[in-house]
Amino acid sequence: MEKNKAVVIMAGGKGTRLWPLSTAGEPKQFISLTDDKTLIQETVGRLLPYYDEKDIFIVTNKAYQNLVKQQLPNIPDENVYFEPASRNTAPCIALISYIFQKRYPPDTTMSVLPSDHLISDEKTFIDILKYTNQKAWEEKTLFTLGIKPDFPHTGFGYIQCNMTDKTNNNQHYNVMRFVEKPDETKAAQYLKEGNYFWNAGMFVWRLDIILEELNKYVTSTMELLKPLAEIPNTQEQSFLEEHFDKCESISIDYAVMEKSDRVCCTPAQFGWNDIGSWTAVKDIMERKNDNYPVCKNLVQIDSSDNMVHAPQKNISLIGVKDLVIVEKGDNILICTGERAQEVKKLAT
Repeated sequence: MEKNKAVVIMAGGKGTRLWPLSTAGEPKQFISLTDDKTLIQETVGRLLPYYDEKDIFIVTNKAYQNLVKQQLPNIPDENVYFEPASRNTAPCIALISYIFQKRYPPDTTMSVLPSDHLISDEKTFIDILKYTNQKAWEEKTLFTLGIKPDFPHTGFGYIQCNMTDKTNNNQHYNVMRFVEKPDETKAAQYLKEGNYFWNAGMFVWRLDIILEELNKYVTSTMELLKPLAEIPNTQEQSFLEEHFDKCESISIDYAVMEKSDRVCCTPAQFGWNDIGSWTAVKDIMERKNDNYPVCKNLVQIDSSDNMVHAPQKNISLIGVKDLVIVEKGDNILICTGERAQEVKKLAT
């Protein structure tokens, strides 16, 4: 008999690094960047070979209630939860874990995934989810997916693994530590050492195990949200409206993963991109060669390596390179690719 499994898609982010296309009212998970589907629609679509729609849950910000219902009409209304305030990923996972406690057996495996990443090799992605769900169930371990780095990226956090233990056939390793975004020298060192992986923010664990770890390390939040495990479904959202903003704002990495001694990492390669800047979008579109650049007409004289997304404009460039030019409505962004990560300072 197949074991119980469910998946949670975290969709509350504001996507500030892709302003002005991504805005507070319509963040990047709800817009289309490289396809007809939005990123959250792609996220749900790639999960359907492995999960039933009744076992797919969405946790998002209350402001995006209509967007979720419009874009994901087949997800049951009772599977969509709205955070009245942004409190990072640990409270999000705490609230949905209590919800699951009412709906599923304790040994149910729970996958927790972002809503706004790009994955090109969907078959390999599902294969890795199947593997980690099985191992999380068997070993009662918290799994995180680590992306094998192919260059010394300074925009991601890293996961250091103990790769001397070969008992798992190099399919997963015990985590030694999580490290912050490094400078170029450290990133190059991590790549050379070979036991560091990009932190993709994807997790798989058993319901009973994550509840144990949350109660151990996020005591105040768990105490605050504990009534969710007992109150009727019809009262859940009103309870969140009253209490959720009192939760400590902290990521699951800081709150649990960096402290627990039950964490494993599965190295992964499935064409992953977190689309964390306009230069990342440029790289994706260049590989796809999909009507790039995006504009009515582009003229370049002695210009190269420019990212252009201005569907309604004619763009002419002379003597410039490595620029990001993005237009939406009354807003136009112009910056160098080197400083594309700073776009979030402009988002409102």
